Amino acid sequence: MGRAPAGTSVRGWEAGGKTLGLIGVGRIGSRVCRMAQAIGMRVIAHDPHARPIEGMELTDLDDLLARADVVSLNRPTAWGADALLDAARLAQLKPTATVVNTARMALVDEGAVVEAIAAGRLRGYAVDDIIQDRERAHRLLEEGRIVETGHTAWYSQEALDRGLQTWVENVAAFAHGAPENVVALPAPSPAGRARAARRAW
Repeated sequence: MGRAPAGTSVRGWEAGGKTLGLIGVGRIGSRVCRMAQAIGMRVIAHDPHARPIEGMELTDLDDLLARADVVSLNRPTAWGADALLDAARLAQLKPTATVVNTARMALVDEGAVVEAIAAGRLRGYAVDDIIQDRERAHRLLEEGRIVETGHTAWYSQEALDRGLQTWVENVAAFAHGAPENVVALPAPSPAGRARAARRAW
């Protein structure tokens, strides 16, 4: 077993009895909810489109951030959109809270989360991506207060098997004239149609 870097604490904390704040309760968020409930966590959630789940309390974002011990991000983001958890929203969290981002890195302001952890205003951050500012986050990464998984959290044999099966089914369905998993593009706005017409000329 390797030796932990100097200054790294291996002391953990138990999730049972803590409050999980889910941001996004779609297919993945619903699974996270059920797993959290199974280990004794209270679950509160913010998602205007969420279907009710027994034992889960829906609330607004400000209330969720104030109450959660763990915040789990399970929602998409738009290209170029501002971070959902910026410095102001991170300041609403308890200093003992942890943020888990298995969605998109852009949902969290990286500089703000690094600063909050370094200043003791946040316990930790886990992200399924790679922290960009290596120099600034170096000590926190070394101490384990920031954990990064580099987009490998999905990487399992089961996921690969499902992906292959879905690919084969999609090709077969398309060949038979009944395509599956079709993404419907939104109708362009009048302004969008005008821009497209100008580009065509």
